[in-house]
Amino acid sequence: MRKDLEILQQGMLNEVEGATFYRLAAEKAEDEEIKENFLTLAEEEDSHYSYLKKMFEAIAEDKKVDFESFVNQVDSPKIFRWGMKEADNPELLVTVYGLAIQNEKKSIDFYRDMQKEVESEDVLKLLKQLEEWEYAHLKQFLPLYDYYKDEWWSDQSFAPF
Repeated sequence: MRKDLEILQQGMLNEVEGATFYRLAAEKAEDEEIKENFLTLAEEEDSHYSYLKKMFEAIAEDKKVDFESFVNQVDSPKIFRWGMKEADNPELLVTVYGLAIQNEKKSIDFYRDMQKEVESEDVLKLLKQLEEWEYAHLKQFLPLYDYYKDEWWSDQSFAPF
């Protein structure tokens, strides 16, 4: 079970990093809707941290976790209606979305890889669920990154396509 605890600890750190990143992105966002979406994403990452922490505490205290009831209390990630809006600063948005994509891919890879390492069936189920949620975030960011990348190139009066 020690390996499971180490995996959960790293997962908690990853989620804290993600939440902090989204809060920083919200601070820089000029558009209120984008700002609110980033803050909501930060809250989702905070909730992922909480699920990992609950699992960690239960295993550390040698308590049984009823994963099914645990997951039933868990909300799925929100699907945002991220508008494709012209931005005053597409350079900032392409950077933020590019970094968000990298962070989400890192989380997906971590949760997928650690599924092979865990001993507990409950931890395995949690890692699979977290992988799905991070993938949902990734799918939201990919078209936004492409949109703002093209907008940035257009602002440079150069289009690579």
